Amino acid sequence: MRGGLLHHLRMALPGRARRLWARRLSAIVTTYNRSGVLRLCIASLEKQTRPPDEVVIADDGSDPGHVPAIEEIMAHSPLKIVHARQEHTGHRVSANRNNAVRHASGDLLFFTDGDVVLFPDVLEQHILASGWRHWVSGYGVRLTPEETLRVTEEVIRSGKLEDLWPGWRDPRCVDLCRRGQKFRRNARKARWRRTEHRLRRLLLIGMQASVPREALERVNGFDETFEGWGDEDIDLGLRLQLAGVCGRSVLDTSRVLHLYHDPPPLAQPNRDHYRRPRSGQWVCENGLRKRCAP
Repeated sequence: MRGGLLHHLRMALPGRARRLWARRLSAIVTTYNRSGVLRLCIASLEKQTRPPDEVVIADDGSDPGHVPAIEEIMAHSPLKIVHARQEHTGHRVSANRNNAVRHASGDLLFFTDGDVVLFPDVLEQHILASGWRHWVSGYGVRLTPEETLRVTEEVIRSGKLEDLWPGWRDPRCVDLCRRGQKFRRNARKARWRRTEHRLRRLLLIGMQASVPREALERVNGFDETFEGWGDEDIDLGLRLQLAGVCGRSVLDTSRVLHLYHDPPPLAQPNRDHYRRPRSGQWVCENGLRKRCAP
């Protein structure tokens, strides 16, 4: 009854407000042994103009010393937060995100990482750009070690995050604008002729991406064959497009800051697995459900 009443109230809202609140949004945040920066990410989610209905912390088996810190974050946050923890047996971001999806209740799933800080309108932009047959993706500005030190919980909560934005003339931001324009050009070409080669040019990046739950389940989620770092997110984007779920870009509008850390090496088996021909197949066997046939 309570859920039905909430849905009725959301549907009664006018125009833009209805679009923002008509769908239940779950924000899924990956983390592993970085509870200090996770606190910053959660603080930025709390400051969203359209807050998530829930946050699912996708924990890739952080060491026991980090669990109390995560529990403290959950206890002091006004958001509903679920801690979805899996056993750590190496870098398994696909399995980690699938595990979080199983714990999530939203019909729109927003994915980001625990070392990312979001500007207040990020979730709003994703919802307004989304559709039942569309995924939405952006990227972010990778900060230097010196810039990262300036990102504090106090800055986020006091609404002064704008002071840390390098400006759209910064080369990193110019590159985001260029990539956003290129994405839209490639998307138009893909509508004219939907070849696998053209669809591979439209990248879903896990730093900030949103996917309708029904669409994610249709392609059987993230492919857990990807282990180590890299390519599990763009693989999901390709399979979604092969299933008829088109990509939209917020590269040059939705702003996030990526806190500095040494980049991990790309796992070559991941690159090889992504590059294999798909022949129109979009369902992965090793995903949300095992041994799933198309």
